Amino acid sequence: MEQYLDSFNPTIEEVRRWGYEEDMYFIEQDEDLVLHSAEYISILMELSSDANCPKNMYCLSILTHFSQIQLANRKLSMIEDIYHHVNQYIKTTSIPVEKWKFDFLQLRELIIDPRSITEEQSDAIAFKLTVGDYNHREFKKLRILPSGFIEYLASTSSYKEYFYINPHTSFWKSSRYFPSSDMGLEDL
Repeated sequence: MEQYLDSFNPTIEEVRRWGYEEDMYFIEQDEDLVLHSAEYISILMELSSDANCPKNMYCLSILTHFSQIQLANRKLSMIEDIYHHVNQYIKTTSIPVEKWKFDFLQLRELIIDPRSITEEQSDAIAFKLTVGDYNHREFKKLRILPSGFIEYLASTSSYKEYFYINPHTSFWKSSRYFPSSDMGLEDL
């Protein structure tokens, strides 16, 4: 029987209990968004790494999606908060969580210490930050703008996310629903 906690701010113990009870939910709709906070990084890493947790892949998808949003929008304060929790985590992690951690740390490093990257690396970054392993979106490289930014589009029938990355500087920008003008990117 389904059980709803009706909690928008669950405790770590409530999250742990939720992870092991298949019929437990925080809220009726978009419950994953309840866990979009750096304070849940450690428990999501723990649940994602436990093969006995029935929601382990769901927890990994939440962890991935939350960090994708922060990285795509270059929210440095939140990225550093996530980084702090990742560095403090001392328990054993599964291979998929290690992959997530590696990708997160690599992308954080590009924000902290920008450098020139290849077009192939740009393609991979754009894909990771707009589609990744858990979103079902069509992904296209649209064009290279005069400013040097490469424009990508990740979309579904009801959602569009434009993503821009400059391989010379490794700077990127995300824009939902509407493309950015090249003039707006020149100052970045």
